[in-house]
Amino acid sequence: MKKIQVPSRMWKWRGESPPEEGDEEHIELLLNPQQYIRAMNLIRRDLKKQKINYKNITHLCILEKDTPVAIHCKAVPGKNGVNINGEEIPCKIKQHDSIKIGDNLLMNESGYILCATQGEYIFENGTIAINEVLTIRKGVNYHTGNIHFPGAEEIYGEVKDGFKIQAGKDLHVYETLTATDVLCGGSLTVHGGGIIGRKEHKVIVEETAAANFIERVHLEAKKGIRIKKEAYLSRLYTNGKVIFQPGGKLIGGETYSQNGLEVDQLGNGKYLKTEVYAGIDYKLMKMLIQIKSFRDSLLDLKTLKSDNGKENYDEQILKCNLSMEYLLEHLDHDENAEITVAGTVYPGTVIHICNARRPITEEMKKGTFKLDKEKGVIAFNRF
Repeated sequence: MKKIQVPSRMWKWRGESPPEEGDEEHIELLLNPQQYIRAMNLIRRDLKKQKINYKNITHLCILEKDTPVAIHCKAVPGKNGVNINGEEIPCKIKQHDSIKIGDNLLMNESGYILCATQGEYIFENGTIAINEVLTIRKGVNYHTGNIHFPGAEEIYGEVKDGFKIQAGKDLHVYETLTATDVLCGGSLTVHGGGIIGRKEHKVIVEETAAANFIERVHLEAKKGIRIKKEAYLSRLYTNGKVIFQPGGKLIGGETYSQNGLEVDQLGNGKYLKTEVYAGIDYKLMKMLIQIKSFRDSLLDLKTLKSDNGKENYDEQILKCNLSMEYLLEHLDHDENAEITVAGTVYPGTVIHICNARRPITEEMKKGTFKLDKEKGVIAFNRF
């Protein structure tokens, strides 16, 4: 009878002690950034019932502080087995891809690796890390989607029309910022370029803003605005000071600068209307304008109503008037605010300091506008 050769591996399974696989020490991901991003975008699509705004599709994995992202797994020794012939069967040790722990991650006593701060979670070149500063190299477009980041941001490249930027801290832009809606929780600095406004979009900054030029922009910066060359047909609001570098021009638009203005040229030779408000809190002024507009609407509606329906309007109009009186009493914040012009002020410019107003009807050169408190008028003192 022919002898049948049984493979040795079959004998191993008939052994009394099969080998037990071991495991090497390793880092195991609990959260993969790319899988997280895909899952979040699928949720957004489902919530919007497939009506997708691709500008809202995120390409960032933003995590809160103390979020677990991985776990440290200790080594588990394997155990050799024995086959039916009494021969030792070596055990295998499971191998893993090497994962290193990068910046802003920490390990707790249980071996969980947590975010040490809020930020962008990344997994690149075998290293996991949390970025406190978001750097965007190729501009803001459909590849990035709208940007919403809790920390500081650095943006290189063009910001495409219609995309929104939100930074929790400082925002640095290294090309001209064609602004749609920008919300900055720190300071905004545009290096080597300016800000160009589009439609009714706004740039809101919690601290200071700085740029080479500003054109047709609604810009609010609470603590001050610095401009190198020119602001043209823009609305500038600050409870600090607006400062232009030597040769700087403010042409057209409205500027609310509580602590004053330093500029080389106000207006231009074409009599373009340029209004400057100093010494007042711009936020209170905006509230005053809104309430006045609402009151005027009520007055128009009141004229269309019969006598029986006018009493309700009278009550609301009275509330508006009282609110306006209160705001007017608290509107002036800096009676010492000055508007300094190193060059020329052109006709068409209107200067406001606190409650005083002075329209410019002829060219004026090199001087400072300030409030004459005794007379209640704006005086001009030449250098």
